Amino acid sequence: MSFPFSISCCSIALREHPVAAAIDLIAAAGFGGIEFWFPHLENLDHAGLLNVSDQCARKQLTPLVISPYFSFTRGEEWKLKSLDTARQALKIAKVLEVGKIRTFVDIGPDGLPSHRATPTHWHAAREGLRELCALDPNSLFVVETHVNTLADTLPSVQRLLEEVDRPNLRLNFQANPDFLQRGYRESLEALFPYIHHLHWQQHRADGTETYLEEAGLINFQAVIEWLLSKNYRGTASVEYCWQPVDENRIGTAACFLSGIAKDHALAAARTGP
Repeated sequence: MSFPFSISCCSIALREHPVAAAIDLIAAAGFGGIEFWFPHLENLDHAGLLNVSDQCARKQLTPLVISPYFSFTRGEEWKLKSLDTARQALKIAKVLEVGKIRTFVDIGPDGLPSHRATPTHWHAAREGLRELCALDPNSLFVVETHVNTLADTLPSVQRLLEEVDRPNLRLNFQANPDFLQRGYRESLEALFPYIHHLHWQQHRADGTETYLEEAGLINFQAVIEWLLSKNYRGTASVEYCWQPVDENRIGTAACFLSGIAKDHALAAARTGP
């Protein structure tokens, strides 16, 4: 696939595989990038990480994002644990030459939704995320707009960004019930200045997630055309986090996206410069 922004597949879809097999499968599917689910990397020593880097280079697969888990609304112990995890993720990122760390405000499915948050929770999240951002001002910490976190509605995401107020805290835009109710495109447009990464999966009207090319609430062709019209230069990942994932559908997602890229190229050729 050929887009002016980078598209990857998150290795969480292959969580039952060792990292070497996940790299092989994602490369064979036709992706040019990979988002690493943190458990695939966290137990590797330096030599193991160098092997991952070498394998990605051989497969022409660019590491784009590392995805650990944090919580900043469950108290001091969780905050300190999250910052320790972040330090480890940043060390790994340096070896793999990755500039983005996927960031959670809390961890679902039992996380704290914004409608239940007290001023104490908001204060803790603000201070915790500021400490996180200070660990490496040159890395981007992209907050996932996930259910059961303080980033689960359009107003709460806007509040979070405003309160933390750090230039290296940006967004990993992922569909959630609030965004889908407001309109996926409308929410994307409202938050676009802060979006540096996207998680893609299709969403059905009943609230369940499914494969990218299935019918659902998100028109990915229109979304990608809009992103291209806005000169988006961030990254995106196909992210299938349910179990089990049909591994063949990873390749189908790559083909689906390649089809959109070809349609865009044909349309551009017809309209000319």
